[in-house]
Amino acid sequence: MSNLRDLPSVDLAEVDFQADTIDVDRAMRAYEEVGFFVVRGLLSRYMKRMYEEIQEAVSLAHSELAEAKSLRYGWLTPSGGIFSDRAGDVPISTTSSETMRAYAQDPGLHEIVRPILENEVHPTGTGQCMYKEALRGTEAGLHQDGIYPGDEKFRDVIASFTYVVPT
Repeated sequence: MSNLRDLPSVDLAEVDFQADTIDVDRAMRAYEEVGFFVVRGLLSRYMKRMYEEIQEAVSLAHSELAEAKSLRYGWLTPSGGIFSDRAGDVPISTTSSETMRAYAQDPGLHEIVRPILENEVHPTGTGQCMYKEALRGTEAGLHQDGIYPGDEKFRDVIASFTYVVPT
C-alpha cells in the first residue's frame, strides 16, 4: 500500500478548474493522467442553503446529546446525528434534503462526469453529510470513508465531494 510520500507530485494548475470556464476535454485529460480534478464554483448556488441545513441538523443533534446512544465508534442522537472523535455525520441525504438532491442532479455536474463514465450516469446511494467542528478531530490522509453498497454492479464509480465552507 502506498502512502502520501509515494504519490507523484501534481501541478495544481493542471487539475484546477473554474465551473464557469471549464474546458471539459482538458479536465478529462487531467482525470486520465492523475485520476481526479477540482472544479471550483460548480455547485456554489446550492451552498448557502446546504450550509443552513447542516447547521440546523448539527444544532438539533447537539440538543439531543443527553439522549444519545453509545455506538462502537461514537454516539447516535435520536435524529440520526453521529458524533465521534474524528468527525460527525448529520442525517442529510438526497432522500431528506431537496438541496442535496438538486445538486446531485445538477446538469453542470452531469456534463462533467458523463465523459468519464461514457455517458452511463446512474446515481448510487443517497449521499452523506460529514462535518468536522472547528479545531476538533484528527488529521487524516486521503482516504475513502466507507463502502457504498450497490456500487458493485457498476464498472466505474465516481465520488463527488462538495465543501460548504472554504477549504
